[in-house]
Amino acid sequence: MRRSAQHIMIMLGGSLLLASCASYQVRKGDEALALYAYADAQKHYDKALAHHTDRDVLLHTAEACRNQNKLDEAAAYYKAAEAIDSLSGNAAFEYGRMLMSMGQYQQAEPFFMRVINDQPEQHVALDLLGSCQGYLSFFTDSSRFTVSPLPLTGVATAFSPVPYQDGLLFTGERDKG
Repeated sequence: MRRSAQHIMIMLGGSLLLASCASYQVRKGDEALALYAYADAQKHYDKALAHHTDRDVLLHTAEACRNQNKLDEAAAYYKAAEAIDSLSGNAAFEYGRMLMSMGQYQQAEPFFMRVINDQPEQHVALDLLGSCQGYLSFFTDSSRFTVSPLPLTGVATAFSPVPYQDGLLFTGERDKG
């Protein structure tokens, strides 16, 4: 009986030690993140995550990875946080932006939709959602259009044409002659 009580005390003490170690690592990671020391923050958060999985720590680790341009690692942390509970607000916005930078436009759309539903005044999220939705239009049938040079006398270079009344308005540089 006495031995089992000792084993229980040792196990309880060990779990308390691990819990305090994890909270210490989280605190050190938060300090490093506040100082923009993203690599140090990631190390501390990874040590804390080795002890137990916490959604907020996953999001902080994802932020640290994203700021180091470690997009694949950041995506894994965001995905793990999303599995615990749906991302919203700034976390959803940053995850959507990161997915876009990785070329995963269709996966980014739902995250921007969440941001817009929560914060309709978030115009940047609305613009990025439009970019995600309009991305495939760049790959439409290019044989529908024909591009040919238009000779303009007295103009060396012309750019930025826009339709204007019954004609075409453009900016250009005159010939030296």
